[in-house]
Amino acid sequence: MRKGVEGLCGIIRTYQYSPTNQEVYVFANKSRTLVKILHWERGGFVVYYKRLEQGSLSLSIRTLAYLFSTIRSAWDAYSLHLTCVRLSLQLLKL
Repeated sequence: MRKGVEGLCGIIRTYQYSPTNQEVYVFANKSRTLVKILHWERGGFVVYYKRLEQGSLSLSIRTLAYLFSTIRSAWDAYSLHLTCVRLSLQLLKL
């Protein structure tokens, strides 16, 4: 779990995947107390890191990836909505 963005991208590439393909990649340690989530967002990579102080991760990696991608899709829709609102306000000022 010491790898940064480039190291995680290297792992993804060893499995013949592209880290910039809008997929969500989830990495966890053996004891499932550390989780890193990597995904490509407009303009760059985003890494989320979670260290559990007590207990361990009970969800499967696949479930985590699905939940995160669902949340990310909702966030993208929300940010797109905000962008459209800003554009509309700018057009009204003209």
